[in-house]
Amino acid sequence: MEDVTKESKPEKFDVIIIGAGPVGLMTANMLGSLGIKVLMLEKLDKLIDYPRGVGIDDESIRTIQAIDLEQKAMRHITPFHWARFYNSKRKLLASIEPRQTTFGWSRRNAFHQPLVDKILHEGLSRYENVTLKFSSRVETYLQDNEGVMVTGSTRDGELFSYQAKYLVGSDGGASEVRSNMNVTFDGSTAPDPFLVVDIEDDPIGTPNLEFICDPRFPYVSIALPHGVRRLEFKVEKDQIVNDIDVTDEFMTTCLNKIKPSLNHSNILRRRVYRHNARLVSDFREKRFILAGDAAHLMPVWQGQGYNSGLRDANNLAWKLAMVVKGVSSDKLLDSYSEERRQNSKEMIDISVLTGKLFSPSNRFLAVLRDVVFGLSKLIPAAHKYITTMKWKPIPKFTKGILVTAPKKEKHSPVGTIFFQPDVKDEQGNIKKLDNIIGLNFAIIAWGSDPSIHFDDETRDIVKKIGAKILTVVPEEQRESALEIKSKSDSDSEYIFDHTYAVNEWFDWTYGSVVVIRPDRFVAGITQPSEFPELMKALAKKLALVKV
Repeated sequence: MEDVTKESKPEKFDVIIIGAGPVGLMTANMLGSLGIKVLMLEKLDKLIDYPRGVGIDDESIRTIQAIDLEQKAMRHITPFHWARFYNSKRKLLASIEPRQTTFGWSRRNAFHQPLVDKILHEGLSRYENVTLKFSSRVETYLQDNEGVMVTGSTRDGELFSYQAKYLVGSDGGASEVRSNMNVTFDGSTAPDPFLVVDIEDDPIGTPNLEFICDPRFPYVSIALPHGVRRLEFKVEKDQIVNDIDVTDEFMTTCLNKIKPSLNHSNILRRRVYRHNARLVSDFREKRFILAGDAAHLMPVWQGQGYNSGLRDANNLAWKLAMVVKGVSSDKLLDSYSEERRQNSKEMIDISVLTGKLFSPSNRFLAVLRDVVFGLSKLIPAAHKYITTMKWKPIPKFTKGILVTAPKKEKHSPVGTIFFQPDVKDEQGNIKKLDNIIGLNFAIIAWGSDPSIHFDDETRDIVKKIGAKILTVVPEEQRESALEIKSKSDSDSEYIFDHTYAVNEWFDWTYGSVVVIRPDRFVAGITQPSEFPELMKALAKKLALVKV
C-alpha cells in the first residue's frame, strides 16, 4: 500500500473511499484482497484515537477473519463479555450472557477500538493496489454515467483531482458525501448527552459491563482490554465545555459518586457524546454509496454502531468487486440498500430501547422496568430470551441476492447467515470453515460431490463467480473420500465433519447443497439434481454479464 500526501498527476482508480474509519478500512481491505484498485482519502492526518466503540460482536470478528486479520485483532478483544443491569440498590435486574458460538466466535466481546483500527490500517500494506492518503480534504464531488471525480487539497495546499468508477462515503455522521446526494437522514437526537471516560490501570477491576440503572445517577462501567476502565455518565448541559468536554468540577463529582478514590486515577481521555438515531433514506445514489455512520447512527447502548458499519462493508465489497470487474452489471448494487437498510433500522430500534431501559424518562417507568425484569426470571423462556441475546436482530433477508425456498418449506435457511463450525481439511488440519472458503462464494454439499450434476451453463456460472466447491463427509469416511477424489477430475475439495455439526445443520433443512455468498449469507439451497436450476436463478439475481 502506498501512503502518501502528494501526487504529481491525477490517477484513475476503481473505487474511491472517503474516510479512514473502521468501515472504510474494512472496505479497502476487502476490495484490496479482491484485486480492486482503491484510493482512500482521509481529511485527518492520522487515525482517530479518542473514545468510541467498546463492543464487537461475532459477526464483526467473522468479518475481520475474512481478511485474515482475526488473530491480530483478538489480541485486543475480551471474549464472552457479559452485560448486567442493576437497580439503584445494586440488585441484579438482568444478565446478558450468551455462550453459544454459532458463527465461530463469542457473541459479546469487549475490544480496544483504536488498536483494532490500527490493525485494519496496517493490513492495507499487503495490497499494492490500495493507496491511502491522509490530510486530504475533498471539496467537490461529481458523478455521471461513466464514473465519479473528486477534487480537493492536502494540508500542505497541494491540489488534487481523482477519478474512479464508484465512490464509497464512510466519512461519519456528518458525511460530506451524503450531503452531495439526494437522500434524507431522518431520525432524532437524544436530549441528554453522555460523558465517556477511559481510565488506565483499571481501579475498579470487575470484569464485564454494568448498567447501573439509578434514576438519580445512571452510569455505565465497562472493563476493557489492557486494563482500561470505561465509564459513561449523563451530563447536564451547563457542565459541557467546548461542546465535547466537561468542567473538572463535574468530573470530580461523578467519580466521587462511584468511588472517591477514582479521582486519583489517570484519565486517558474523556469526551462528550450525543446519542443519535438516524437512518438514510437510501444507501446509494447512482455511483455514490454510503456505509457506516454516514448511512446510520444509533445510540451506543448495544455497541452496534461499529458492528453495523462492518456489516455494510461485508455486504458491499464483494458486490462492488463483481461490478468493477465486469462480472455483474450495475444492477447488483441495488441489493446493497435493499439488504442493509432494514437490519440497520432494527439495530437502531433495539439500541434506543436499551437506552430507555437503562435510563427511563420517569420513576414510574423505572419501577415498571424493574418489575418486568423481575418477572422474567420466573419464566424460563423469557429468562433464556434475555440471557442468550435472542432479542438481538440477526440479519435475515427476504429479498435481495437470494433464491427463495418453495413456500411449503417453513424453516428455510435462505437469507440467513451460515454458521461456522470447525472442520478438518484434506490434510487433517482442524480449521474454522471460513478459513477454507476464503473471501469467495462457496458451494457446500453433504455426502457427495455436487459437480457431478453440473451442466455446461452451471459450470460457467460457478467459474464466473469464483465459487469454491466443498463436499462434506463424516471424518470416518476420510480414506474412501480421498480415494474417490484421486480417481476423478472434480474441482471439489473434501472437508471432514469431525464434530457432526454440519451433519446436524443439513439434517433439519430440506436440501443437501447450499450456496454461500462471500458475506456468508445463504443464497440458496436445493437437492443435487436440481442444482443447475438454482444456479441459473442465482445468476439472474447477481445480474451476471453475458459474454
